[in-house]
This record gives sequence, structure tokens and C-alpha cells, in this order.
Amino acid sequence: MALVTLSEYAAAHGLRINNVRTARNRGKFATAVKQHGVWLVDDAEPFYSDAARGHGQGERDDMIRRYAACGDDPQAFGACLDAVPAQVRDALPAQDVAAIVDALHHMYTSGYADGQAA
Repeated sequence: MALVTLSEYAAAHGLRINNVRTARNRGKFATAVKQHGVWLVDDAEPFYSDAARGHGQGERDDMIRRYAACGDDPQAFGACLDAVPAQVRDALPAQDVAAIVDALHHMYTSGYADGQAA
């Protein structure tokens, strides 16, 4: 349980600093304190999920699609998103789910390319 700056928290959780600042401004951090003009939060505090903000599943999938590099390919994006368990999708911020989707897409395309080369 260590207090870290918002920038350190964002880096540790793979988030954009603007999203962390917005969450702090909206009172989403229970541990947020201001010391010597600098906002600090507990590095172990989980980032609130998109589901908690009231996004429906369709809206959430659209957010994930915008963050994902493969989001412009509906078939590939849909297949990769479906491979992520719903429990994981609901527990993580949309940016993290998009990173998982992109990793799955990259693994599939590299495996396909390797298979074609053989």
C-alpha cells in the first residue's frame, strides 16, 4: 500500500494519464489525497471499471473497438473479442481489453503467416 502520483498509477495500470485525472476529478479514487500540491493514490486501488459507469455491453464493445488497432476489421475484431472471457472483459477497463484483443489478433495473424510460409 504505497501512495503514487497519478502518472505513476497510470503507467502501472496501463492507462492514459488523462483517464486517471478524469477519474480523480470525478471522485472515483477512495484513496486520493493531495500532498504538497500533488495528487497521490494508493497503487493497489483498482481502477473503476467501465461497467460501473453504466455503459451497456454494446456501448462498451464500441469503446473497446475504438481502442483496438484491429477494430476497423469487424470480423477479426469480433472473433478476437469473443475469445476474451466475459468475466475478464467486465473486470478490466476498455483499454486493457483492447490490448488483449490486439494481442490475440497479432498472434493469429503471425501464426497464419508462419503457416503460409511453411
